[in-house]
Order: sequence, then structure tokens, then C-alpha cells
Amino acid sequence: MKKLCFLCAVMCCMAFIANSNTPVKSQDGWGEWFVVNSRYEGIVCRVKRGDFNNYARKWHWEFQFENRYSQDVSFGYGYRSQAQKYNCVTDRGKTLQAGDASDVTAALIDESGSVRVCVDNVRFR
Repeated sequence: MKKLCFLCAVMCCMAFIANSNTPVKSQDGWGEWFVVNSRYEGIVCRVKRGDFNNYARKWHWEFQFENRYSQDVSFGYGYRSQAQKYNCVTDRGKTLQAGDASDVTAALIDESGSVRVCVDNVRFR
């Protein structure tokens, strides 16, 4: 039931959000794979919220991407707190071979309940 609610929330949010920002709610363990940008349905992501970092006063979030295309792909990505008002900045990059998943990437984010993930600058190789 929890997974169904999570999937419904992600799908509803994706329908109303512009600029390729996808909000993701926190959960225990890895969440379901989801499409970050509807223009590139072969690039999916999953997230996991970790422990609270007392020193930084932020939550530890982990991200993993997967390439479901039949060709290699490079893309820019970023993430931000749901509460931040500015657009998600894609200041990081990944290159994934066809069918591969990325290594886990982590960030400290001040939001405990949800984050926004964005993908753009997609190039097929």
C-alpha cells in the first residue's frame, strides 16, 4: 500500500511540475525507480533517505540512476530541497552504458520528507 501511494504521488506530481523537476517523498530503503524527465523515459532514478547529520543539520540522501535505453547516454542531473524556491540546477553529470545503473551518489539536503530530482542536457552516444 505504501508503494502504491508513493507511485501515485510521484505520478501526480510529475503531471503538474515543469522544468523537469520531479519531487520524491522519503521512504525506508530504496524507493521505486521513476522517470525523472518525461522527455527521456529511458533514464530512471531511485532515492533513499539516510540518517540526519547533526553537524550539518541536514539529511543524507542517496540517488541512483539507470539507463534503460539500448544505447549509451550522457546527461546532467541535480537535486534540491522541496522547500527551495529556485529551479533545480543540473551541475553534475553522468554517462551510462546501455542497460547500466550508476554508482550511488549522495548529498546532504535540509529536507527530511522529499527532494526534487532533475535531468537535462541528454546526449545519446
